[in-house]
Amino acid sequence: MTIFREILYPDRCPGCDNILYDKERKRGFCQECASKTQLIGKTVCVKCGKRLKDETKVYCEDCKKLHHYFTQGKAGFLYDGPMKLAMYRFKYSNRRCYGRIFAEVLWEQYGRWMRENEIEGIAPVPMYGRKERQRGYNQARVLAEELGQKSGLPVYNHLVIRVQNSAPQKNLNYIERKNNLKNAFKIRKSAVKLRKILLIDDIYTTGSTMDAVSRVLLESGVEQIYGMSVCIGEDR
Repeated sequence: MTIFREILYPDRCPGCDNILYDKERKRGFCQECASKTQLIGKTVCVKCGKRLKDETKVYCEDCKKLHHYFTQGKAGFLYDGPMKLAMYRFKYSNRRCYGRIFAEVLWEQYGRWMRENEIEGIAPVPMYGRKERQRGYNQARVLAEELGQKSGLPVYNHLVIRVQNSAPQKNLNYIERKNNLKNAFKIRKSAVKLRKILLIDDIYTTGSTMDAVSRVLLESGVEQIYGMSVCIGEDR
């Protein structure tokens, strides 16, 4: 099964999309792109995980003003340079093979954090059904399944369902994003009961999507929701 997967989805450098040589697979990026991508580092907002320019700060400017429903968030890369194109291809160009690389980076950075917070299961941010069928996959689900393999945690792909095909979020501010996602998600009636869940998405911007899903999870009885994304921005 693994051999067939490697034939269908060979490891490619997320930065430039070239197929990786054997010696590059462990690193996940080709040498040139590895020098241009930035891991998010340790100077981050303690709430959302956004990179902070000022080491004396604790919260980013957004988290100082906003109420989040999730407990804490983490991200792997700064959303800049090659990672912008990487995320576009991961999301829209069927580059599911990137998921293994991203999961490896996230597990290496945050595996201990996941264990310390006693995460019981992993759930991807869901896509609207028709949109997922048209695209052929949900990139958050791809990442969640890869991370599930790394961590040994169960992945609940249908714990939350998206019942509204909301407008794209990228050109909206936080209030518009929040209103755009109002009543967009629901818990399945037969959903498994968990105390602590890791919610997976591709890019964290303002947290509106993470909050919308976290809110319905809290209402269903989940005690704590932790978030994780491949990329995140930098504090203003």
